[in-house]
Amino acid sequence: MSDHDHSMEEITFKDFYPLKQTTYEKDNLMIPFHPIAGEYIDYIGTMANGIIAISNYRFFVHRKELPFINLPLGLIDTVECQNLFTLVLLCKDAKTYRYCSFATNDKCMEWQKRLLDSLKQSSKLSSSFALTFAAWCSSEKSCSESLSDEWFQGSVFDREVTRMAFNLNYERRPWRICHANENYEICETYPRLHIVPSSISDDMVRDMAKYRSNSRFPSVVWRFYIQTGLVMVRCSQPNVGLLWWRNSSDEAFIRSVGESCQLNPGLEQIPIVPDDAIVVDGWLVGRVLFFFLLVVLPHKDLLLIDARSYAAATANRAKGGGVECNEYYPNANVVFMNLPNIHSIKRCFINLRNICTNSDDASWLSSLESSKWLFHISNLLKSSLVVVDSIRVEHKSVLVHCSDGWDRTPQILSLAQIMLDPYYRTMQGFHDLVEREWLGFGHRFADRCGQGTCYYDNQNDRCPIFLQWVDCLHQLVKQFPCSFEFNMNFLIKLVDHTYSCLFGDFLYNTDKDRSTLSSQYRTTSVWTFLLDNKKLLNPLFRPSKKVGSYIVYVTSCKLQLTSLRQF
Repeated sequence: MSDHDHSMEEITFKDFYPLKQTTYEKDNLMIPFHPIAGEYIDYIGTMANGIIAISNYRFFVHRKELPFINLPLGLIDTVECQNLFTLVLLCKDAKTYRYCSFATNDKCMEWQKRLLDSLKQSSKLSSSFALTFAAWCSSEKSCSESLSDEWFQGSVFDREVTRMAFNLNYERRPWRICHANENYEICETYPRLHIVPSSISDDMVRDMAKYRSNSRFPSVVWRFYIQTGLVMVRCSQPNVGLLWWRNSSDEAFIRSVGESCQLNPGLEQIPIVPDDAIVVDGWLVGRVLFFFLLVVLPHKDLLLIDARSYAAATANRAKGGGVECNEYYPNANVVFMNLPNIHSIKRCFINLRNICTNSDDASWLSSLESSKWLFHISNLLKSSLVVVDSIRVEHKSVLVHCSDGWDRTPQILSLAQIMLDPYYRTMQGFHDLVEREWLGFGHRFADRCGQGTCYYDNQNDRCPIFLQWVDCLHQLVKQFPCSFEFNMNFLIKLVDHTYSCLFGDFLYNTDKDRSTLSSQYRTTSVWTFLLDNKKLLNPLFRPSKKVGSYIVYVTSCKLQLTSLRQF
């Protein structure tokens, strides 16, 4: 074997991501932290009260007699130069750092430009540090091994279908797995596999997709499998337009949901699906009981929740969207949650960040109230309670949508499922919930978190939707400290790594993007870090296995102000 052939054999993944040499402002400066796999320090310099450094992953400030600042570049929203000499970092998790002071304004502006250039570079998917980190981990075997395949999206679906007892193996099953979107040919922002009523064919699914915004057709995502068999369904707004267009396949789906729930009640009930008339002691009871289930019991009713206000939903008709017409869906009631759009939430978040910067202000509480952040948190929790009440009290299945079905819809549904289903309050169950409701159904993490595009592009698409949902979850964890397997540090770490670009889970908008770019194999999963960390477990956790018997139920929607600043 020649030397050339031998050298080719020794090429590893990390060779595609070479480390660069560090530029030192002064020769006697030392690297103030230990780099992780694949990390190199781009520039090290001095400021008035310490040492400052930028790497391909983080921004680090070592200050004399003060805590150091260690921020992943992806967590930084923007950088400002204030009071001529101070560098101010505004972060995506509502934190603000203003302790980087320089001797001259020129040096402050120089570091501002240097940091902004690093932010622009790190925000591009092709140069994301998650790719570098995974490549060096793979070559050096210095990091945690990837989770087994069972943790990933396809098996999450299989595990959930089995756990919620959809009974897909029966000959006359009321539900079925729809493979029509297996190649993302119907909806690119949806997962491959879906649960639909057995009476709904693939052609009807394709027809429904034409009637729903961005082809996001109705899909069953959760089932109250213990008692009633009621389900939660998600989709996007209907394209009714100004002329109130309708779609027979869509109407048939809504009607079939109630019928399928009747045919497949919970495990504590006995499903009755007679082949023909059943004679018992001379009485013809089979058809009678079947008719009773379909007509008399209230399960056939469905609550259709529109997360928007009535005015916003009606205004969308001018753009071709809108809301369901009650006359076309006689077995469904439409209610509106009045939740604001991403632009309103973004303004509230900016106000909240400004308030948290001045936490010692005497008018802090009144300023917090004026930001309306907690007001929207409360409304989001209340909207989730509407779903819980519908299933637990009113015995109605629920369909939830907003405009596109990828922001407010997963917020409401995932909170309601956490309240109803104790499985989602465990570490593994929480992983499955996020994988399905947020990642699988196409929450636009890249756009909402400002990742995957040039730093200055798509600013209007940025919004802390996932952060807002985690804040709602934080309220539940504070009020029910024994009901969750994970602790508050788990939520904080999850938020940090939603933006850090260290892992590949939140870099992309859709399941199709992750599949096309082989994210599972080219990046490391955040769950390898979170699920194996015993420090993130809650020692007070009291597990409950039965759905509906031990419910996290927020009757008053009390919000915890004491821990808001820390969170």
